[in-house]
Amino acid sequence: MPKPSFFGENPEIRWERLWGEAFRCLNEMQTGSCKPNVITYTAVVKFLCDDGKIEEALGLLNKMEKEGCNPDSVTYNIILRELCHQGRVTEIGELVQVIEQKGLFPDPFTHAAIAGGLLKGGKIGIAFEFLLDIIARGCTVDVVVYNIYFNILCHENRSSESSTLMRSMIETGLTPNIVSYNTILKGFCKNNIDKALELFDRTEWGANGPDLVSFNTLLSAACKQGNSRMIRRILYRMEYEGFKLNAVSSTCLIQYFGTVGKIPECLKLLEAMMSNGPSPTIVTFNTVLSSLCKNRLLGKAHLVFEYLKSTGLLPDMITYNILIRASIRERNDQLMSQLLRDMYSQRLKPDAVTFGSFIYGLCKEGNISIAVQLRDQMIENGIMPSISVYNTILEAMFKRGKFGDIISLLKEMVMEGCEPNAYSHEILNRAMSKGCMKGFPRTAKLLESVISGEACHGRLITR
Repeated sequence: MPKPSFFGENPEIRWERLWGEAFRCLNEMQTGSCKPNVITYTAVVKFLCDDGKIEEALGLLNKMEKEGCNPDSVTYNIILRELCHQGRVTEIGELVQVIEQKGLFPDPFTHAAIAGGLLKGGKIGIAFEFLLDIIARGCTVDVVVYNIYFNILCHENRSSESSTLMRSMIETGLTPNIVSYNTILKGFCKNNIDKALELFDRTEWGANGPDLVSFNTLLSAACKQGNSRMIRRILYRMEYEGFKLNAVSSTCLIQYFGTVGKIPECLKLLEAMMSNGPSPTIVTFNTVLSSLCKNRLLGKAHLVFEYLKSTGLLPDMITYNILIRASIRERNDQLMSQLLRDMYSQRLKPDAVTFGSFIYGLCKEGNISIAVQLRDQMIENGIMPSISVYNTILEAMFKRGKFGDIISLLKEMVMEGCEPNAYSHEILNRAMSKGCMKGFPRTAKLLESVISGEACHGRLITR
C-alpha cells in the first residue's frame, strides 16, 4: 500500500475547518511514517488565524519548532497579520525579533502583512509610523506596501502627499498599478473632485487602466455632491472608453436622483435595471428606500420593500433600519410592528441603529424614562450607545426641564467611555445660560470645565 503524500493530506486540512479532525490527522502523521512538513503546519495555522484563534496558532508554532519543523516566512507572515488584526503590538515586535534572529529578515510580504493587519485592526497611526520607518531605513518594499501607505495617507486626508510619494516611488524604479491610482483617486474624491479629475486625466494608465473602479470612484463622488455637470462629463468619458454601467454605477445615479428629489427618475432607473440589467443589489434597493423615506414617501418605500422580497434578494439590517426609522418618524405603528416581526423571522437582531431609532421616537413623544431604559438594554446586549443616542436623550431632558437628569446622564456617558461632543456641550450651555443649574452649584462649575474641554474622566466620575 503506498504511503500517503503530503499533498494528499493537505487539502483536507486546508479546506475543512474541523479542528478536532485536523489535529487528530496531525498527530497520526507525527506518530506514523509520514511526518507533517512546513506546508501542512502552515495550512492549519492559516485557518486557525482566519478564525481568530491566535493562541492556538501560536501554540502550533511552538509545536512545530519542538518537532524540528522550522516555520518559514509564509508561516510567520500569516501569524503576524492576525496579531495585527487583534492589535497585539508588543507580540508583533517580539515575533519580528525572533524572525530576524533566525535569519529570516522581513521581506516585502512581511511588511505588507504587518502594515495591512494594523490598518484592518484600526491601528492607523501605528501602521503609518511603521511604514514611514521601513521606507526611511531603505528596507525593500514593493508596490503592495506602497499601496497600503497610500491608503493610510488618503484616509487621513493627505492625498497630495500620497501623490508626491507616488512620484518618488516611480523614481526608485517601482511602477504603480491600478490599485495605486484608484486609491489616490478615491482620496482626492473625498475633498476635491476637480483634483481627482485632474489626476485621472494626466495619469498614464497604460494597458491596465483606467478600469470600472476608477470611473465608479469618480461617479460616486460626483453623485454625492449632486454635481450634474461632473456626472455628465464622467458618463461621457465612460462611454468613450467603452465602459458600460454596472450595478455600482447605476446605484450611484439612483443616489443622485434621490438626493436632488427626482424620485420618478430614481424609480425608472430601478425598473430599467430589473428589466435590462445590470441586476440591482441589496445596496441598490437600500439606496432607493432611503431616498423614498427621506422624501416622506413611506407608502412607496413599503411597496418597493415588498417587491424587493419577491425578487429573491434578502433584506439586511440596513433595509430594516431605514424603514423602521421612517415608520417611527411617521408614527406608523402598524408598519413598525410588521417590520420587527419580519426582521426577527429573518434571524436579524436589532443593532445600535435600530435602538437609536426607537430612542429617538420615545424622546420625541416625551417618554424619556423608557428611552433611558432602552439605553440600558442596549448596554446589557453588548451594544454601546453612540454619542447621537445620548444627545437625543439629553435634548429631550432639556426640553422638559429635567436638569438633574442631564447631569446624571452626562456622568454615565463618560463612565461608559462616550465623550461629549460639540452638540452635547451646546445642550449643556443652553441649560446653564437659562440659570437652570442654580440648584447644582458644585456641578455647574464642573460642567463649565467639561464645555471648555478641561475636565478629565476621573473628576467627572467622582463628583
